[in-house]
Amino acid sequence: MSEMGWNFVLNTPLAHNPAVTQLEKDGYHVTLLPGHVVVNSVPYVTSGGNVADGKLIIAVTISGDAVSVGDHQIEFMGQFPHGADGSKMDDLLSETTTGNQLADGIVSNYRFSNKPTTGEVLDDCYKKFKHYESLICREAQVINPSATARIFKPIDRVDETVFRYADTNTTRAGITEQANKFRQYKIGIIGLGGTGSYVLDKVAKTAVAEIHLFDGDVYENHNAFRAPGAAKIDDLKQQQTKVAYYHKMYGAMRSGIDAHEYNVTAENVSELDGLDFVFVCIDSGSSRKVITEYLGSQKIAFIDTGIELTNRPDSNLLEATARTLLVTPESPDEVMDFLSFGDIDDELYSTNIQVAEMNDLNACQAVIEWKKYVGFYANDAADKYQTMYFTQDNRIVA
Repeated sequence: MSEMGWNFVLNTPLAHNPAVTQLEKDGYHVTLLPGHVVVNSVPYVTSGGNVADGKLIIAVTISGDAVSVGDHQIEFMGQFPHGADGSKMDDLLSETTTGNQLADGIVSNYRFSNKPTTGEVLDDCYKKFKHYESLICREAQVINPSATARIFKPIDRVDETVFRYADTNTTRAGITEQANKFRQYKIGIIGLGGTGSYVLDKVAKTAVAEIHLFDGDVYENHNAFRAPGAAKIDDLKQQQTKVAYYHKMYGAMRSGIDAHEYNVTAENVSELDGLDFVFVCIDSGSSRKVITEYLGSQKIAFIDTGIELTNRPDSNLLEATARTLLVTPESPDEVMDFLSFGDIDDELYSTNIQVAEMNDLNACQAVIEWKKYVGFYANDAADKYQTMYFTQDNRIVA
């Protein structure tokens, strides 16, 4: 976690973008977010005829070293601007309400759409800001000639983040407020086989504070064929543990991943203390019993996952089932009865059928249920804890 901080913004293309630099040189107070440039202290006229300070917010897309601003639209924090004569400026600013929280203290209230009558293309942050400033601030200056957005304060840098580059996907989609719900979570993933590795792939792309990986097995050829990405032959030759392999892979994208190169047992299960949520992605029934009973006793929410594939002997076709079970401190006691603690015997385990899409589907089920629990997705059936999907008849049972 020590790798987070201001260096994230200082080393991104946005911090060195010429248009952003020009805004700062001209004396505008700029705040940089992962996918937005915010110009603060923009004077405008309220509906009551007073001059107030708003914020103009420019969404940006970062691709490698390139920064682009999309179309001519801009967002605004504040009341809807009025003219000095008290009239609403809807003849100049096409109004769309938003209400999207981008960061602490920064909320987009409106999205404006106005094209320059000169035909100028607003293709960078500076041009876009100057266009809207001229529309909004000139009305404020009629009331207060000294009103100005040029207050000569240094750029505010984005707050701490686990990501090594800007998450412009979240900002572009306008779901920053929802995504921020993950930020304080400490997640455990027990078992980095097929399903667990796909769970990691999805959880790593959220801003959770910590991800703890537990698995003592070596990453081998068969793992590569039911896991995210494409392993190199050199990766397989190293005979490294699964958690070491995935720590390196996802460490390129983010910090906060801790690799525990051993299985969770009765002797070390207390290491799960302090986690906020755990994904249990293992085949061993005896280990599942130890882990889930401990999590339940510590009031730590978890999801148990599992897939089963069998071969129809009469047709040589596979039947597959993917299941998830969500257990929270608020769950009824009987929910634990859905857990199976029987061990797969050695002969069955050696031929246990797993395929990538079923592992991935099982992980998707689990992560969606977790995100519903966190409050990212709507959850109108909060009393449903187990979900099962059957391939043979395309049936979902909750």
